[in-house]
Amino acid sequence: MDLYPLIQGDSDSFKTSLMELTEREGFHKPTYKTMQAGSLYMPTFFSTLEVEGVEFHGKGCRSKKEAEEDAANIAYIALKECKLFICTSPILLPCIRTTLRYITKNLTSISVYFE
Repeated sequence: MDLYPLIQGDSDSFKTSLMELTEREGFHKPTYKTMQAGSLYMPTFFSTLEVEGVEFHGKGCRSKKEAEEDAANIAYIALKECKLFICTSPILLPCIRTTLRYITKNLTSISVYFE
C-alpha cells in the first residue's frame, strides 16, 4: 500500500507539510537529528525527528536531505492518521502507540519509539 500520494500535503515536501501541520495545531517545531554511517564515498544518513516528545525514525538514505524528508514523511502520516492527537496520559498512550505501530508496520525500515 503506497501512502505517499494519498497523504502528502499541498507542498512539495513532507518537511514543509509537517512544519505547517505542527504550526496549525499549536505543537512545538519538529527537531531533527541526523547521523551519517558508512564510508566517505558511500555514506548513509539516518534521521530522527521529534514532535511533542514522540520520536520518528526514518530509513537510511543517500543524503541528509532525503533522510530528513523520510523521517518527516513518517511523522506526517502518523500525525494525520492519529487526528493530530498527541497525549502523554497513561490511559491513552497505549492506544496511541498501537495506532502508530499499525500505521508504520507496512513502511520499510521505519520505527516509532516512545519513552
